[in-house]
Amino acid sequence: MKKLYIKYAFQEIHQGQRIFDIYSPELVTAQQDLIFISKNSAQEVALVNAAKQKLLLLGMTNEQVNQAIKTGKPFYSLPVYSPYDGHVHDVAHSQMGGVGDQKAASNFANNLPLAIKEGMYVEKGQTLFNVVNPHMLWAIIKIDRSDMAALKLNQAVKITLPDMPGKIISGKVNFIEPVLQDGDKTTSIRVYLDNMDHELKVNSLVKAEIQTGQTKGLWIPRSALIDLGRTQIVWLKKGAAYQAHQVIIGGINGNEIQIKMGLAITDSLASNAQYLADSESFIKTQSHE
Repeated sequence: MKKLYIKYAFQEIHQGQRIFDIYSPELVTAQQDLIFISKNSAQEVALVNAAKQKLLLLGMTNEQVNQAIKTGKPFYSLPVYSPYDGHVHDVAHSQMGGVGDQKAASNFANNLPLAIKEGMYVEKGQTLFNVVNPHMLWAIIKIDRSDMAALKLNQAVKITLPDMPGKIISGKVNFIEPVLQDGDKTTSIRVYLDNMDHELKVNSLVKAEIQTGQTKGLWIPRSALIDLGRTQIVWLKKGAAYQAHQVIIGGINGNEIQIKMGLAITDSLASNAQYLADSESFIKTQSHE
């Protein structure tokens, strides 16, 4: 690397800003090939385009490629410009908390220098540093596999932040990861968020509620049900007493649970099943069958 124009972590850069100059023998040779073909075989359009495309894939801009053809001189020290707006982070530090903080000091004397230095040799494909743009973020939401069937793109998402009580952010399901990680009991979805007001910080914890549709049926308070593993019971009123009664449950929504079988809308239940529970009643349950 011939020249580095950014020095410190958290330094702000903008799209189109010159960030470093680099010398690459491969780039120089590819430019010389293009210049030679353009001068001697300009009618070979396919060859010229292939030589241009190679330079573009190596990182040169269209303007730089056209300038090399026009002047007949290759860039020996190639300027590289940032394609992004954001803040610079060392690769080793890119996952640290608070990387989205827009209030980094304009005087970078107190920030850590970047690991990359002028004069260092870098390899093709090597990541020199990361650029984090805090204006556009995404929230990663973990979803249990059992709930995946009801999940679809563009469903409404309500996001709240534990450290910002009362703050509600509306979004939608933008991306559902197509691959399950080994040993993971959940899958991930992404919700893209506009953070132009800089309220959200990278790596913040969030809570999400997703509206997956409406399910009609008989719903009771979760406190009215006792889950015994393979059996779920409620206390069903029979005359002046209550009797343990087996039910089959469906979905859960907040503090309510759906009863798929075992109850009628006219049945009366104890609102707090744990209060009436004892070992004898667990055995002598009234089946719904």
